[in-house]
Amino acid sequence: MQAYQYPSLAQNGLYHARNSHASYSGLWQFSELGADIGKQPITDSQLSFDFYGSDIAMLLREDDYFAFLYPTVDGRAPDALQKDASGKAYIFLRSNSRAPEVNLVPIATNLALDSHTLHASADQGWDRWAIAGYAVSSGDLPAPYDQQIRLGLLATALSLSVLAMTIATSPWGDWLPGLSNLLSELGARNHLLFTGVTSILMMLAMLWTWDSPKASMLARGEVNILLAILTGGALYLSESFLITLIIGLLLFVQIYHRIENGLILTLLWAPFFLSPVELYIYSFPMVEILLLISAAAGLIKFMVSIGKRMQMENAAFPTRSRMALRRLAALDLAVGCLVVLALLSLIWAEHRDQAFTELRTLILEPAIFFMLIRLASPNRRTLFHLFAALLFAGIVVSLFGLYDVLLAQGPFPLRSVYGSPNNVGLLLGRTIPFALALTIVNLAPRLRWIAAGSLVVMLPALILTQSVGAIFLGVPAGVVTIFVGRYGRRALLPIVALAVIGLAGIYFLPQLSDGFAGLFDFTSGTNFVRLRLWESTVSILRDKPITGIGLDQFLYYYGGEYLRPDAIWNPDLSHPHNFILDFWTRLSVFGVAIFGLIQIEFWQRAYSVATKVRQRDPSLFSMTLGLCGSMAALLIHGLVDNSVFVIDLAFIFMFQLAAMLRLRQLADQLEA
Repeated sequence: MQAYQYPSLAQNGLYHARNSHASYSGLWQFSELGADIGKQPITDSQLSFDFYGSDIAMLLREDDYFAFLYPTVDGRAPDALQKDASGKAYIFLRSNSRAPEVNLVPIATNLALDSHTLHASADQGWDRWAIAGYAVSSGDLPAPYDQQIRLGLLATALSLSVLAMTIATSPWGDWLPGLSNLLSELGARNHLLFTGVTSILMMLAMLWTWDSPKASMLARGEVNILLAILTGGALYLSESFLITLIIGLLLFVQIYHRIENGLILTLLWAPFFLSPVELYIYSFPMVEILLLISAAAGLIKFMVSIGKRMQMENAAFPTRSRMALRRLAALDLAVGCLVVLALLSLIWAEHRDQAFTELRTLILEPAIFFMLIRLASPNRRTLFHLFAALLFAGIVVSLFGLYDVLLAQGPFPLRSVYGSPNNVGLLLGRTIPFALALTIVNLAPRLRWIAAGSLVVMLPALILTQSVGAIFLGVPAGVVTIFVGRYGRRALLPIVALAVIGLAGIYFLPQLSDGFAGLFDFTSGTNFVRLRLWESTVSILRDKPITGIGLDQFLYYYGGEYLRPDAIWNPDLSHPHNFILDFWTRLSVFGVAIFGLIQIEFWQRAYSVATKVRQRDPSLFSMTLGLCGSMAALLIHGLVDNSVFVIDLAFIFMFQLAAMLRLRQLADQLEA
């Protein structure tokens, strides 16, 4: 037996602890097993040996294969491993990265310091040499390092506090003029070059975007939006990088003139994130490109506004900035806290590349979208256009899916532009409530007929997805919320009618389609996997109760060490299918708390707005009802499926929050 310092094993890259809910640092007695054990493929065989100590771990060769070890210590299930439905402790030998790894897997901790017997039986894993050795130690191994970690966290908190105080008291009024002058000088030096490159594009864009004499039809906001949509469509269809660049510049000019058009386009293109546009050798979803253009245009306009303000009233600028900060709402701060938590989660994320990608696409970019809406402060007409863009996206996705299933003989159930029918159901859970709200609120007849027509398109698409969560949970929750908000106590009758329809669907749909056959079967199929998935997620959180595992880490943890043996036929799930568990695993327990505060603030504001505008402004009332219905669908469907952490759902979630804040402002203006 050879003695090694465990940190040296971790540092040289050979071994690292897997499933370590404690820091396995300290002196381990490490032993490689001989050729008679360690060099034999595991089959349905058994291994047994004695050891002396209080902690035992096994050194295992893991890879992308399915095999299990079932260890016992002194005939009992050890405490450091997951347990299957029968209570047996197990090790899943599939590596988290799906690549060859040699991992030190803790088996048991805090045993009596005495002699013990480790017994392990193997299941599957033919032609694999999984067992490389074992390690034994004793005592409270993480104790020497816990105090250092606590001191480090305290020092970090103090440093961040000092940094925040420094930023708050810094003389921004003295610094920003110099920055503005620097930007002006850079603009002057490059003015000629910029003019030469963009003059032709500017001439083409003048007719559409500049406040110069133009045809009255082109001056209408609806036409401007249509031209922006067509330009965005041309950008998506373009196969030439040069043409893409030219059209992108043209789109930038349009969005610079009307930032709200960029926001409308971003929301409209959000569901099509799986069909990227190619830029040179890279591909990005259209929603990312449009957000980047909108953010760049907004930043330039913001800097221009700062320059003008500082020229006119330089001394008042710091005061105005502080006044702007005082106008921040609780939802603004909550979104900022989610961003901070996401950044902090990179510290403990094991797979950093995946975490960085999710940070960009699901946290930072939607937060920027939220910020742009807040800064743009859209009027009621523009806000309604944003709602219409979301509704139009649902109609287009439904039409694509209906055409694919009914006419083109595409795959069934209906998937449309997504890879899964559940994604279609999640989107329609956000759009159908808004269409219903427009239909039943006393708006202009033309709008009500359009909204009713959209329901005729989206409801059949919803049924054809066979998404149980959307059909029986999400959309009904949104519909009930809207009925209650619109009719109050009189909503009882339509709710009862909806319940009767739901019960009839529960009875007849399993007989009509195999997709609903296992609706109440919890011993196999989707329901069984969902239960096992939640059990595995609880085990993950038991090991990482405060921090969770970080952004986009669930696929590797669940498909690696936490997968239950009887759920092995569906190992590649990327989220826990429950919004509480999802926020917890990705953004720590504090993420759950912030999401809860967001919901409290959202529904309080929704009640306040609905009370103020119910009798006074049908347009604002319909938008408020639509937001409430879509948020209810998010919560109820999110109990068994995704909620926020998909690109389109993340953008829609931020739109829901920003739109509710703007509706509150518009409602307050009615009383002013």
